[in-house]
Amino acid sequence: MDGKKSFLEFDLKLSLPSGEKPTLLQLDHAGAGVLFRNLRIYDGTRGNLIEEINEYAELVALKYDYDTDASKRNLRALQEGGTAYSVPNSGSLGNTKSEYTDTMTNPYFKRGAGKSATLTDADFTSVKCCVSIHSGVFSGKIFPVFMSNGLYLEWDVVRPEQVIKQLDTAIKDRRLTLNPVFHSLNGSTTAPDTWADAGTLTDPATIYISNDNNLIGDDLVDRCPFVVGESINFIKRDDKTEATLTAPFVISEINASSNGLLELKCASDITQNSGEAIDDSWSLFSTSVLSPTVAGVYKPSFTISNFNL
Repeated sequence: MDGKKSFLEFDLKLSLPSGEKPTLLQLDHAGAGVLFRNLRIYDGTRGNLIEEINEYAELVALKYDYDTDASKRNLRALQEGGTAYSVPNSGSLGNTKSEYTDTMTNPYFKRGAGKSATLTDADFTSVKCCVSIHSGVFSGKIFPVFMSNGLYLEWDVVRPEQVIKQLDTAIKDRRLTLNPVFHSLNGSTTAPDTWADAGTLTDPATIYISNDNNLIGDDLVDRCPFVVGESINFIKRDDKTEATLTAPFVISEINASSNGLLELKCASDITQNSGEAIDDSWSLFSTSVLSPTVAGVYKPSFTISNFNL
């Protein structure tokens, strides 16, 4: 058996937690190798343990963090279910590059997923993964598999919340300058209206997002990191002040406006009581994961199928 040319092949599909607000999810950028917590390799009789690796996912993550370049990252994105830097979703405010921004070619969900209707499990795709096995048995060119009466591999998987990620452009604590930037309440490019303190937006509450961070062009809706049904809030970029709203801003519509801006609507009356106006110094972030309604924790899941060596 040629160890270096032996791979695990399987299909992987992510799922949203039942009863929670949706948000776009993907696997860790390192790929599907991080799904496995422990590995045990027995001979064909399962009577002798040949090799055991605990915390296998950490080994893969460490290896891929050091043994990497743009070519290898792109190959892993193509072959192992990883993700790479997305130029259409790149930032324009001096951001660092991220592998967690792709809404256009992300393997884990369809392009345009959740933009015209509430995001559901049906919008997540089944990803074909082909991953290397990082172990001593599979590190050499030849392993005498006939002398061991074959091999039996046993894998433990990690908890889903350890490896399933939100997009960096939707969360507040990683690269905030990548997040969508508030523009105005009226969408005017010449006289934009700020959201004054104690100001109330009536149903449908409507806001406009600026063209910063490449939210521009004919496909700006597809580039949006938020989805219909997602709960969002506002945060001031310089001091991290979060807006105080009388009701959650749950997105009911995502549209491209006639003036080239992204339009978000919420089917509620909302008053903001943040002590100051919300203007273009504020960004938006998702609160779907931060405010779970079931059991106090947001628990996405994954399904592995068609597992083969």
